[in-house]
Amino acid sequence: MLADRGLSTVYDLIVVGGGMAGASLARRMAVGGARVLVLEREMQFRDRVRGEALQPWGVAEARQLGVADLLEPRSAELRWFDQIVDGQHVMKRDFVATTPHGTGMWGFYHPEAQEILLAAAAAAGAEVRRGATVRHATPGQPPKVTSQAGTQTAEIEARLVALCAGRNPVLRSQLGFKVRQGSIPLLLSGVWLRHLSSDVDHSVAYVANNLITGAVAALFPQRGSPATIAVA
Repeated sequence: MLADRGLSTVYDLIVVGGGMAGASLARRMAVGGARVLVLEREMQFRDRVRGEALQPWGVAEARQLGVADLLEPRSAELRWFDQIVDGQHVMKRDFVATTPHGTGMWGFYHPEAQEILLAAAAAAGAEVRRGATVRHATPGQPPKVTSQAGTQTAEIEARLVALCAGRNPVLRSQLGFKVRQGSIPLLLSGVWLRHLSSDVDHSVAYVANNLITGAVAALFPQRGSPATIAVA
């Protein structure tokens, strides 16, 4: 159970990182009655043009977590998957008809989705601290984190600490995790395309492959906008 030790509160769960994964976890645990603290370093989520599409299995998981109703109004349902190989259209797949969960992909603006989920975590009772950077994570009973916000530093402990901070190499190395890389180097970048032709079907996710260079380009339409995300 929770306890107070001096001026510091022992939480059930500390979530490091308030993005989509961290905020969804925090909300679910808070709904279940846990005392949750979310430490998010960014005061406003930045546009990185990544993660703008949720695969069908991710949509199913969002429903299981109880956050689908939050994301769906801001998402375009991409029912179809068009694949183009070396300039030739080779496949049009109906996700609803061919996936186990009978759902398409969802296309949404990632920073907006992050804000929606983090606000939902706070509404469910999680304590959210923004502008808080976790400098250290210490395993043990209980585990602890050292958080810095401006000039203020605090050591906070919980029954469980979940690291949802993306590619934070400092915390990984402190806890002894080794980074393992595959043998195929990948380079990922993204760009917004706006004011596209009306011929672009906004219910379709487009993926084009070049078998000679190995390049892949994926375009994910967004809801209520003529803009399309292109990730190459």
